[in-house]
Amino acid sequence: MIKKNSNSLQDLWYCDKVARNLNLPILETIVNHLENIDTLKRLIIPFKSEQIPLLSSLLPQCKSLTTLKLIGPFGQEREFNEYLPEMANELPLIMKHLSIDLNWVVLTTLEEFFENFKANLDTFYIGGWKRQMPDVHIKLIERHLKNKNKSIDIYKFLKDIRS
Repeated sequence: MIKKNSNSLQDLWYCDKVARNLNLPILETIVNHLENIDTLKRLIIPFKSEQIPLLSSLLPQCKSLTTLKLIGPFGQEREFNEYLPEMANELPLIMKHLSIDLNWVVLTTLEEFFENFKANLDTFYIGGWKRQMPDVHIKLIERHLKNKNKSIDIYKFLKDIRS
């Protein structure tokens, strides 16, 4: 679904159930064919690890992006996990909500992600946390919150983005 407000693109999202079953080049279409990408505020899309270069070229263009949910990555999660610190540098300073479907995260990568991330997130979620969230991740996130968002409750911070 795409929502437009006058000449600016604001929302682009696919519902989770549909996105998980689609095999369409959605990210490629966004990068190669959509205009006014700098006005995009909310992006919820299916994602595959081999699309990291596309995502890496898209994110710096999305200057108005406040909400990002990547459904996936379908494929090699390790590759995407290693990209997380770099992705943190590519996200806009006004980013508020980030949700990623990862079944696991390496602690050092998550720590590097928070070191590189400059915005003040209101919510952050990794799909694998719904099964189990290691104490070391909780402590790392609490440290991040103490440095950036002191007034946010950790339970509200660790919330998935629903469309």
